[in-house]
Parts: sequence; C-alpha cells; structure tokens
Amino acid sequence: MNVERFGSVSERIIGRNNFVQAKRSVYLSTDDPNIFTQLPYSYPNYTVYGSRGRSHSANLNMRMSVNSMNNAIIDIIALSMTDFLVCTFSSNVCRLAYELMQTRHMDLGDATQLFHSIDKLFHEEDYKRMKFNVIIPDMKVNLKYGDVVEISKTYWNGSALVKIEQNKFVAPAYKLRPIINMTGFN
Repeated sequence: MNVERFGSVSERIIGRNNFVQAKRSVYLSTDDPNIFTQLPYSYPNYTVYGSRGRSHSANLNMRMSVNSMNNAIIDIIALSMTDFLVCTFSSNVCRLAYELMQTRHMDLGDATQLFHSIDKLFHEEDYKRMKFNVIIPDMKVNLKYGDVVEISKTYWNGSALVKIEQNKFVAPAYKLRPIINMTGFN
C-alpha cells in the first residue's frame, strides 16, 4: 500500500465536508505490517485502528492457516462497517468488504459511491469502453480538472495509460473518475 496515495485520497475525500480540524479515524487492513508505523508518522491527525498481528498473518507463508482466515474475516467485517472505503479493488478482501457495505442501507443510504480504489482498475475490459473525468489536475502531463479521457491500459502500480484526443501518456489512475451514463426508464 502506498501511504502517500492513501493519504492524498483520504484527505481529499474527508476534507471535502470537514471544516473542523478533528482527529480522524481510519481502519487499516494490510499485508504490510510496516504501514502501521508509517501511517501515524505521515498522518498524525489520524487515529489508526487495526492489528499489526493480523497484518503478519496475511504474509504469503501464513496465508492458508486458520488464524489467517479468521483475521481476514475480522478485517472484512470491520472494513465493511466504515463510512468510506479507500482500498485496492484488485483485492478480494476489499471487494468483499465493499459488497457487505452495500447492505448497510439504514446507515449509509446508497453506498455505491462510498469507495475509492487506489490500484489497478478492476474489470479492465469494461473500463476500455468507458470515459473518465479528471478529478485531480496533473500538470506533468497537462491534465486539467474536467478533462474527459479514455484509458487504454492499467498498471499494477496504480497508474493508467490515458488517451486524450490523439495523445497518450501515463497518469495516476486515482486522479480519474468514471463517467456514469444514466438512462431513464419511461
């Protein structure tokens, strides 16, 4: 998990409607125990919940144990109880937490947009037919807020090969949001 990418996405989302400098809470589920040390140092306004021990059990050598499965279930349930999910949607843990989050209609209403994926776009074949809005400008590649782009390819490092008019370049995928086509049923 890239702490800087998590932080920039979280700050943009949480800061959107939060004018008070309050201590913020984040539930952290990761297979990298070092993030538990790195995140509080990089983002001191966050109270970090989660377990470094559960993180160790997600290690590839321990992943098939009963303990690892129990810890994964705990993390999935805890993640599904959050108000907003920032995670890697290429992860089955993240996608399952998102699906469970959809059952919380009484708490969240329509939760379909209460997430942000910080990695390779999932279901890549569908994304090749979609258009995306630029939601965070990127002056390095001359992307402006509101530009409409297409994605030719996505990469596991969280970037995408973006096409705008006849130009192609690599840009961070988290700076893009899919344009959802709405159709009325009469």
